[in-house]
Amino acid sequence: MAAVGTVLALAGCSGKPNDLRQGYGANATATQSAEQVTASSTAPPTTSTAPSTVDADALRRKLTSALLTEQVLAAEDLGPSAPPKAASRPPELACGISPQNVGQLSGGMQASWVSQSGQSTLVQFVATGAEGGGRAVVEAVRAKLTCANYSRQGKAVQVTGKLDLADLSGVDDQFAWCERATDNTGSCTLVLAADDLVTVVRLDTISEARARTVLPRIAPKAAEALTTG
Repeated sequence: MAAVGTVLALAGCSGKPNDLRQGYGANATATQSAEQVTASSTAPPTTSTAPSTVDADALRRKLTSALLTEQVLAAEDLGPSAPPKAASRPPELACGISPQNVGQLSGGMQASWVSQSGQSTLVQFVATGAEGGGRAVVEAVRAKLTCANYSRQGKAVQVTGKLDLADLSGVDDQFAWCERATDNTGSCTLVLAADDLVTVVRLDTISEARARTVLPRIAPKAAEALTTG
């Protein structure tokens, strides 16, 4: 079953120590030496920011293509509540699980949807996992989901257990679980990994039973977006 990671920057400069005597004979004049010093000290540095821009744009496109779309979620009566945006962390997870304790995540894009009634919301976060890729993040979430109860946004929440899903095509690892709050609202969270990507999808709705019914229908769509873009 599946889980939860980010940005790239490249810049380069190069140079080597100046030897003011190199290329000059024993009778080199002071003027020649001064000219060499001036040329060396005023030469523009050989830096380039083009690779950074290209890499950042490519990463953003890659992450955006792994997000679910309005067309895919229309069948579940979910429409966009906010456009995709850069995000440094996934939606709040259970048991104090955070990006800091599931491995380094790079980049990050998030999108959210809401039902017409306003009673169901879906949030998706996608990023790249650094060390160990996306699979390492899923494994860490699975290992750290050990609490039975925790507090989220002022509500006491019970972790009710794993959500069983069929093996999803193309993913390297998957994990999902469900929760129930004291007001009887419920949620289920899915974490998927494919190569260096990891995505977190959380559905909050009117009851745990509904979350357990709806998220398994969304899971294959999330896997397809993650693996095929």
